[in-house]
Amino acid sequence: MIRICYPKVMANVVTYSRRSTSAQDVSFDLQAEAMAAWVEAGGHTVVSAHHETASRVAPMDERPALADALLALQEHRADVFLLWRLDRLGGDPVVQALVEREVERVGASLAVVDGAGGGTGPTAQLVRDVLTAVARFERSVIQARARAQIATRRRQGLALGPAPFG
Repeated sequence: MIRICYPKVMANVVTYSRRSTSAQDVSFDLQAEAMAAWVEAGGHTVVSAHHETASRVAPMDERPALADALLALQEHRADVFLLWRLDRLGGDPVVQALVEREVERVGASLAVVDGAGGGTGPTAQLVRDVLTAVARFERSVIQARARAQIATRRRQGLALGPAPFG
């Protein structure tokens, strides 16, 4: 169930949505519908909307739509940077921290349609920190699993990397 929470006053909003692959179930349409409902419920106005297909661990230089959305915050003097869910920023804590700092720097607030980690207060910051720690843990587990699989293949004398041609 999506919980809608929004600022008390009408705001100019920049939206950002991300999916990992073009085949991902979390489509842009799903995210856009949820963000549109949030905007409409609060009587807000979307001044700029951005979406991209990018890995959850992609660095900022591989996230042009995210960079454009952050620029739009300042260009449009937007009040809110809106995400469908906090994980749409990705699994890289550095990217999340950079986004949070930029949103704060331009005087906007981070809002999340599902409510988890949106806002500017200490509770919202704590939720974001916990979710970032979980994302960091998940990334470490995936990396450890990949390293273990590579080590096993080496011990078994199996080829590593993509299948050879020929």
